[in-house]
Amino acid sequence: MAITTFPFIQNCESTSREGHTVVADMDGTLLRGRSSFPYFALVAFEVGGVLRLLLLLLASPLAGLLYYFVSESAGIQVLIFATFAGMKVADVESVARAVLPKFYSSDLHPESWRVFSACGKCCVLTANPKVMVEGFLKDFLGVDLVLGTEIGSYKGRATGFVNKPGVLVGKKKADALKKAFGDSQPEIGLGDRHTDFPFMALCKEGYIVPPKPEVKAVTNDKLPKPIIFHDGRLVQKPTPFMALLTILWIPIGFLLACLRIAAGALLPMPLVYYTFWALGVRVTVKGNPPPPAKKSIGQSGVLFICSHRTLLDPIFLSTALGRPITAVTYSVSRLSEIISPIKTVRLSRDRATDAAMIKKLLEEGDLVICPEGTTCREPFLLRFSALFAELTDQLVPVAMVNRMSMFHGTTARGWKGMDPFYFFMNPSPAYEVQFLSKLPLEITCSAGKTSHEVANYIQRVIAATLSYECTTFTRKDKYKALVGNDGNVVEKSQLKPNKHGFAELPLRLADFGVLHRNAASGALTGLTRVRRFQQDDAHIFCRESRAISQDLRLKKRSISSILRAHSLIGYIDGTHPCPSKFVQDERGAGTTQINPDYQIWNTQDQALMTLLNATLSQTAVSHVIGYSTSREAWLALERRFSASTRSNILQLKSALHNISKGKDSIDLYIQKIKQARDSLASVSVLIEDEDILIYVLNGLPQEYNAFKTSIRTRSENIALEEVYAMLKIEEQTIESVHKQNHTSPFPGAMMASNYRPNFSSNRGYSPFNSSSQRLDFSYQGKHPSPQLTAMSAAYNTGYDSSLTNPNYWYTDTRATNHITADLANLHSLIEYQGDDNITVANGQALDISHSGQSHQAASLPGPL
Repeated sequence: MAITTFPFIQNCESTSREGHTVVADMDGTLLRGRSSFPYFALVAFEVGGVLRLLLLLLASPLAGLLYYFVSESAGIQVLIFATFAGMKVADVESVARAVLPKFYSSDLHPESWRVFSACGKCCVLTANPKVMVEGFLKDFLGVDLVLGTEIGSYKGRATGFVNKPGVLVGKKKADALKKAFGDSQPEIGLGDRHTDFPFMALCKEGYIVPPKPEVKAVTNDKLPKPIIFHDGRLVQKPTPFMALLTILWIPIGFLLACLRIAAGALLPMPLVYYTFWALGVRVTVKGNPPPPAKKSIGQSGVLFICSHRTLLDPIFLSTALGRPITAVTYSVSRLSEIISPIKTVRLSRDRATDAAMIKKLLEEGDLVICPEGTTCREPFLLRFSALFAELTDQLVPVAMVNRMSMFHGTTARGWKGMDPFYFFMNPSPAYEVQFLSKLPLEITCSAGKTSHEVANYIQRVIAATLSYECTTFTRKDKYKALVGNDGNVVEKSQLKPNKHGFAELPLRLADFGVLHRNAASGALTGLTRVRRFQQDDAHIFCRESRAISQDLRLKKRSISSILRAHSLIGYIDGTHPCPSKFVQDERGAGTTQINPDYQIWNTQDQALMTLLNATLSQTAVSHVIGYSTSREAWLALERRFSASTRSNILQLKSALHNISKGKDSIDLYIQKIKQARDSLASVSVLIEDEDILIYVLNGLPQEYNAFKTSIRTRSENIALEEVYAMLKIEEQTIESVHKQNHTSPFPGAMMASNYRPNFSSNRGYSPFNSSSQRLDFSYQGKHPSPQLTAMSAAYNTGYDSSLTNPNYWYTDTRATNHITADLANLHSLIEYQGDDNITVANGQALDISHSGQSHQAASLPGPL
């Protein structure tokens, strides 16, 4: 099929598509890049380190040869094995959630995204492992259904192989689409190569995304959700060439980093600035820093308020000042404390304790603090802690900016002790330190301003200087989005040995507690007149991601009722829109005066935003990051959870369709079907009893064929309870038949071929004697009677070789083959390799173990 069979994506209309379903490939279609190697390389490096990246790079030529000259499936399988074999699946999921979205979002194809985002229901069909792409597609693009390759795992670790049906390419994509959508036909199919044609042909419309001309990626402002937090060490997307450069540079860069760190730690601070320049570290200083505090005249120190880019912010501030400045921080590794050229003090997170400590440090000299509490790589400022504003009026804002070309100097998932090394491993890292004007006394707490007003003012000043955007997110929001916790690390010495960790979850505990009650005389009667009794209970401790989420309608109803009670529902349903920020004059032109209605509206809206964030779980809070109003956050939650509901319906229907009895009991089999039906009912999908009956019958094995026929041929309706009772009886009947067969006296058979009795007497028996043909049923053209066959089988299987009495004869049916249960009756034994068996009178099939020949000589007094 030629590529011109389908029109190009530029010819696809994107208007009035809200009710349509779109199915798109990923590499080369939804993404501009046609190769998935960079994303495999990111997983390899972030989880397995540089050695795993080297292994993947060495395997890539083989993968390329297989991909282009054998099959796409074989090439992708090599990449999957080289990347995932032996990795913890949880680590792969963490990288997919925290690292890959940044690189995926920067490579979206504009034409594909134009059509994809215009449709009401979106599905992605990709050969990439589902565990790599599902987090980005669902959380950031709002995709309803993701169909990808499933990687195999054993005891929580990836095996490197894929589960059935294998890598989704070509016809397997079409089969997966049929299984997911059934008889319904998607409206639009998007692909970029001939192996996408099978699934595109199943759609009403199909469009090709051409590899040329080159197009620019979708800009961040057009994404449904901005990327504010992301993790990982690599700055650039690791193409094969960049991966090779990274591997070759790491040993050189590590030695260079050690040299730079040693220079900063051992040399006097006035010399560090020039030493850094000599070693390739660029430090740019802007603005006029204040002079150092003079303790001799009782002058307190200045508190520098810095934006937080890396752990090295206080060090580069000291480098710009030419003198060491004490830094207070929420968390710092022991290694960083040892190699730091300046004094670092940990905050205890207790407000009173931290305030007293900071005041004492300010009496000794200047101090630097990063009130954001954690770093942010994107052009956003997190919420500033207001504690510093209460302690002093000598506040100097400092805007910090850094540039890295190869490695990020921050991490949320890895060991923070390596942060300085990774930053200095960049070929030419750069820092820009810009000192802003000292805060005027009239906007400090001494002039009556609240600490929050002061903190917000400094945040806005620094954001305006850097052209950044202010947010209300905190370090907890960052760690919830990237790691799934609040970012607090408990010292090992504080952990009790009997405490359980997350690795043990889910944890199930049974509780048999003794309860006491003291009721007034006469209040309890009969069996309830007890003062002490045993009460059993059960507890399940599990991760929130494993807990069954409640229906969105129930959550929406409960929150909406609270907002209606306080007349605030208009903020989220759009009936109370945001007023103009500035007051308009009589002619309708804007002025510079802030609109009081806007200030009131913004205050209420931010209070609602705080309420929503407080009620969200750790998993759900990541879905509202980047939205500034309560309505935007509310709509984002609706899109996310309604998408999950639609995809769950497809998955639940597919699960119900695929349930089979197998080796399960009837009780367990019916229970599985009931659970699937109840799950569908929880999302408002009702399955009729007749449809459930069809599912029950279709899942029964062949031994229930007679039962299925009797049910299907009934003219009247039958209740499911009656079917269940009949199935229980049928199960007992089948089990009793199996037991009888297993206790049969015919365990097996050996066969003697071309058997002919030979008698040595002159009056012996001749095989051509007409009297013998009365038992030669093959000669007579009919089958032997069942009684004779059973008699022969019973006699032969019960033969004992220890018996030498010549009266023990085999029944002669003149057949070409005979059976015996004793190998001693045969010679020239050959182990039987065929598939045939022997059916005896009761219908049991006996296996044939050997074949051979036999003859028996005897002297008889007369004719037989």
